[in-house]
Amino acid sequence: MGYASSTRLYCIARVLKDFKIDWNNNSRLSLFHASIKRWGSSEIANVTVQVNFLNHTFASTSNKEGFIVIDEEIPEIQKKEKILPISFKILDVPSQRLKWSDRFFQGEVLHPIAPSRIIISDIDDTIIHTNVLSKVAMVYNSVMVGFENRKMISKANEFLQFLSDDRTYPVFYVSNSPFNLYEYLRRFLEFNKFQKGPLFLRDYGRENTILPIDMPSHKHFVIEKLLNRFPDADFILIGDGAEHDPYIYAEMKEKYKERISHIFLRKIYAKKRNQVLTKWKESIRDPRIFIFDSYEEIIQKLKSENRGQFSVK
Repeated sequence: MGYASSTRLYCIARVLKDFKIDWNNNSRLSLFHASIKRWGSSEIANVTVQVNFLNHTFASTSNKEGFIVIDEEIPEIQKKEKILPISFKILDVPSQRLKWSDRFFQGEVLHPIAPSRIIISDIDDTIIHTNVLSKVAMVYNSVMVGFENRKMISKANEFLQFLSDDRTYPVFYVSNSPFNLYEYLRRFLEFNKFQKGPLFLRDYGRENTILPIDMPSHKHFVIEKLLNRFPDADFILIGDGAEHDPYIYAEMKEKYKERISHIFLRKIYAKKRNQVLTKWKESIRDPRIFIFDSYEEIIQKLKSENRGQFSVK
């Protein structure tokens, strides 16, 4: 799922050798085999595809990690629908030994219509229990637990719905998880009734073939591109205190000032890390950066401040 402003389209697709996963089989053996397939995916470079979006047609070619990155100027969109179709057609492959059962593929594009507010949310330890500070636990959860059995952070979906004013405003998901987990995380979000929105993950190869050289991180890149693409919107950033979210978000707020209207950071279960986070918050002294223990707590706090329909003004 990509996104489009009124005159520009941004979308990422990936060309992989086909592999089948039985998403309904939750046996440990099946989950392990599915994980091996996801992590061992074979990317195909130099595949030429034809992209069609609202009768605007152009060609693009997959890079060495199989990614097709579309950042294209388009005729002004006149349609009022928030979700629009995009299609891909395989035109050429680099080897005659590569065969395809289908050469047509469908995707979606989120089309926020002049949004005044945009919400960007992290995933790991922000809306799904991952425990990124423990690599063993993180790997186990991703490999041996099916998406429908992964534990959602309590009330995370309700908090996003609250901030988006009952899904009026768009939500974008950005995570440092590898692109190999795209379908797994997409299914988790859908299963737990999160608002539909584009999901941006990292290229985890030897080099990040999506990230421009001058960008310090994947999250910097995604957030900054959205800020530039929707210049009339205020942004709300949601993350956690486990790794780099506080510092990346604070950098964005310093650079873009009032356009970052609020930052929400969930505490994790690590006492020393929470102490560091609290001291950092005290040094920042910004009343629009919130550090909280639970989503229920922060929802009640915002409601008690007479923000029944959360206002960014």
